[in-house]
Formats: sequence, structure tokens, C-alpha cells
Amino acid sequence: MRNISLLLIAFFIIIHLSAQEFIPFPPDSTSEWRVDASYWNPDPWEITFLYKKYFFDGDTTIDALTYKRLYWSGKSTTHWSNGTVTSNSIMPHNVAGIRTEESKVYIYIFYSGEYLLFDYSLQPGDTVRDCYISESCEYDLIVSSVDSVQIGNRFHRRFNFENWGNVSWFIEGIGHEFGIPEIACIVPDRNSFFLCYAENHESIFPEGAVCDLTVQISEPYLTGFFLQVYPNPSSGLFSLAINSDQNKDISLLIIDATGRTILSEEWQINTGMNTKRINISSKKNGFYMMIIRGMHGEFIAKQKLTVF
Repeated sequence: MRNISLLLIAFFIIIHLSAQEFIPFPPDSTSEWRVDASYWNPDPWEITFLYKKYFFDGDTTIDALTYKRLYWSGKSTTHWSNGTVTSNSIMPHNVAGIRTEESKVYIYIFYSGEYLLFDYSLQPGDTVRDCYISESCEYDLIVSSVDSVQIGNRFHRRFNFENWGNVSWFIEGIGHEFGIPEIACIVPDRNSFFLCYAENHESIFPEGAVCDLTVQISEPYLTGFFLQVYPNPSSGLFSLAINSDQNKDISLLIIDATGRTILSEEWQINTGMNTKRINISSKKNGFYMMIIRGMHGEFIAKQKLTVF
């Protein structure tokens, strides 16, 4: 009986997804997103944290095609090697145009042209090719499954990926776990994190997320958990700059390309900037994945490490 019930649930999900119309990007005129990012520059040494709010405002026509104007505003905080911290407000500026055509979403980057942002007609087993979110990724994005998630009063398709070093999901009309136009894979000198999606200035995804949509200058201003690793690549000695909004205990796991754990540690992180070091110089050259979780197993961050 239980197996029959599971089959019926799976059947209704398939029917629901097949009957579902494609949701445009953005899905609502009041759509807003919060994405945080960090960038590391080794010379001169600095780490910059960006606190972004994305929103749409108005249309633009390019080559007879109409795009929704995507803006972001927010603030930046830079930590310098001498201990100085500087913060700046970033006024709203138009970073891209986005249009939806049937099952495809296109993004127009003003300095380089139009790209396919995502194709909602993909099926399990398909490889995401020629998409802006994957063009800089070392590993292919392969769809492992397609399901749906309720956001507000709509059901959105969710494309799940099982790829080492890349995003694990992309949601129709919402974006992926690293942002909207952000790179959809882990790269050595930058990180980004999707925090929330909002409508009418209220966060509705993920459920229960507490999200500051104002992004105003106020010191100290810390949001969530930021991780920056440097130098990366390295000979196996890595420094971690961890910026946290609260005291917390975390677990760190490093795995090799075969999935074998090569390092496991537990750390206590304090509010503000923390500096930690790890040493895997005894391991062979190659790629490794560092995963940080809370003490209850909840995912916090991940970063690809390169040892040469």
C-alpha cells in the first residue's frame, strides 16, 4: 500500500509539472532578491564583501527585443591587510536585461551581449550547455532530477544538479543557489550566496528566511556567513577569512575528487572576522572540496581548493 501511495504522489507531481506553464523572470512586478558575495585580491591583499539587492525597474529595447531592466544596489565592505576596513554605498545601477521567450530565459550583459541564462525545458540527464550560468564552470551541469517548490501561491520548477563544484539547484523564475547572474560554480577568488527572494518587500523564499532588504550602510554590518580562502591555488597551505553574524560552532570537511574525506575539524567561530588556517600540503596535487556545516548538519558554505 505504501509503494502504491508513493507511486501516486510521483504520478501527480509529473502531471503537475507537465501541465504547469513557464514562469517568467521576474515572476512578479515587486520581485526582489538578496545576494551576498565576496572577492579576494592577493596583491595588494584585500577581501571585499558585497551586499546586493537585485530588483527590476522598467524595460529596454535592444535589437528589437524587449528586456526587463535588472538593477542592483547595496554596499561594499573591504578589509585591507593593514587592518583597515572601508565601507561604501552602491547606488542602484542597471547591470543587465532579462527576457523570457517560451521555455528559455535570456540575459543581456551590456558589455558583452546576450546569453541563454537557462532553459526550463531541460529533463533529467540533460547537460546544461551554452548557458551564461555555466560558461565559466570547469565541470558540466547535468540535471539529476526536476521537481517543484511552492513559492508564495505558485509552484516553480526546480532543476537539481549532482555535480562536483557547481550549483546544486536552479529554480524557475528565481535563480540558483549562488544568485542570478552570478557564476554558477565555485571559483578560487570569489564566493556568492543566494539569501532570499521577496515580493512586496517581504521574503517568501526560502521559507522562514530572515532577510534585510534595505542593505544600508551601518557599522558593523554583517550578514550571514562569509567565507574567503586565500591563496587559492596554493601548495596546500590555505588561510580562511570567515565573517560571521553570530557566535557559532562549525564543522569543516575536505574531500578529494573521489569523495574520500582527507580532513575533518570542528571550530568555534566568533561574531565578526575570524582567520583560520588549514594544511593539506601532504596530499597530492589536484582539486579538493571544502564543506562547512553547522553542528546540526545544516549546510553553510563550500569552496573548491586547488593544490599544485
